[in-house]
Amino acid sequence: MWLFIKHNRKYSPYTKINQGKEFTPFILTLYNWRHDSDIIPPSKSKIAGKEFEEPTITQVDEKIKSRVFIFIWKWMIHEIIIYLFAAFPQKIPERPYQIRVIEYFIKGIPAFTAVSMFHYICFFGFVFLYLSLNYDFTVILSLIALRCITTFSKTQSKDLEKHFLIKSGLLTPLQFSYINDYLITYSFNTKHCFNNPWISKNPREFWSVRWQNMFAEPFKELGYLPLKNLCINIGITSKKFCDAMGVLGAFLISSLLHEYLVIGLFNVITGEHLCFFMFHGLLLIIWEGIFGVERKDIMKESESEKEGYDFRNNVGVLLKWLLMLSIYILVLPAFIEPLTRRIDRWIIPSLFTDVNNIYG
Repeated sequence: MWLFIKHNRKYSPYTKINQGKEFTPFILTLYNWRHDSDIIPPSKSKIAGKEFEEPTITQVDEKIKSRVFIFIWKWMIHEIIIYLFAAFPQKIPERPYQIRVIEYFIKGIPAFTAVSMFHYICFFGFVFLYLSLNYDFTVILSLIALRCITTFSKTQSKDLEKHFLIKSGLLTPLQFSYINDYLITYSFNTKHCFNNPWISKNPREFWSVRWQNMFAEPFKELGYLPLKNLCINIGITSKKFCDAMGVLGAFLISSLLHEYLVIGLFNVITGEHLCFFMFHGLLLIIWEGIFGVERKDIMKESESEKEGYDFRNNVGVLLKWLLMLSIYILVLPAFIEPLTRRIDRWIIPSLFTDVNNIYG
């Protein structure tokens, strides 16, 4: 498997594609590096191992305050969602969701109810906020560490060897400098793991730019590029077809990872996550086949906005957003049910809501 991935990771030379732009090493994209730093102007930002402009103590303090404030209000919403989730308990069917959907079209048996869908949406909100809070917590810790380093650097910048981490032999001056650059990059120059996914206007924007940014490159390396390159190597000349196969490959890797987690945690195979992610891969392909590919740099949209109000365009964007949201909600149970069906085997963190006997 790894030899196959290694062989098909890059495009063949005759494709005349800039491989550097198409794929970069995972270690350089672990936190989805961006050029519009909170401190460094885009024209002056430096990445890929070069030195970074250090933030001031005031900037670090302001960043800590803002992240702590955001963490608190996210945690409050997190607690409210868990309360709503526990207040409307539902019996989760044992039959996989995809089978119930087929039964709906064949026998007319509803696959879900309005109350159960509300239950699933609440749980999805919990999953999103829980992951987001964990990411925010690591950012706060990195900011606190950066605050200590920044304070020392400003007061004794001429003699870093006096720092206790260097003086004790735990770090060399070069390692200390690398850690400092890393903390600046992670705290100031990287996107959040979740970049406001609820405002996505199309599936590609949702999955590639706004949802779980840390995993975009690994899925691209392990799924998208190998399958796309395989199609190219066997002689398929249609770029659209190869791109579509690459998209399905990326979602296949994601689905296998989630299925593996479900099997490992609950010792059950339902295929619901496989169907969920492969459906989204097909949806992305069909969506772009109907509406076209809308690839915009999300971080530069504010600079490229046209003056005035384009009513027709905004209505079209709103309608497409509502369509995408409706489709996502309809397939949401396939993602939620495998997790909630065995909820007694894991604990939902909450300070104010007892979730141990939701289905008791």
